[in-house]
Amino acid sequence: MYTIAHASPPAADGLWAAFAALRLLEEAEDRLASAEGVGAGLVADSAWRSDGAGARALRGALAELHRGLMGEVVAVQEQQGIVRAGIR
Repeated sequence: MYTIAHASPPAADGLWAAFAALRLLEEAEDRLASAEGVGAGLVADSAWRSDGAGARALRGALAELHRGLMGEVVAVQEQQGIVRAGIR
């Protein structure tokens, strides 16, 4: 259905909230990226230290953590895109 109401830009309160959300998302991305880097280092370190069954289990757990962190970084980046699209 069509409407004759014109589109209006977000109010100042809405813009302030959007920018605050964007800032928090950017901080979350930075922290997750840092954790992802640490996870990648742990995975690399665990690869050469030992080939025992315990080390393989640790390596697998660290790799899973690393994949999870990468997924969270992507999710935060997607949320940033949604917020940025709402600001425009």
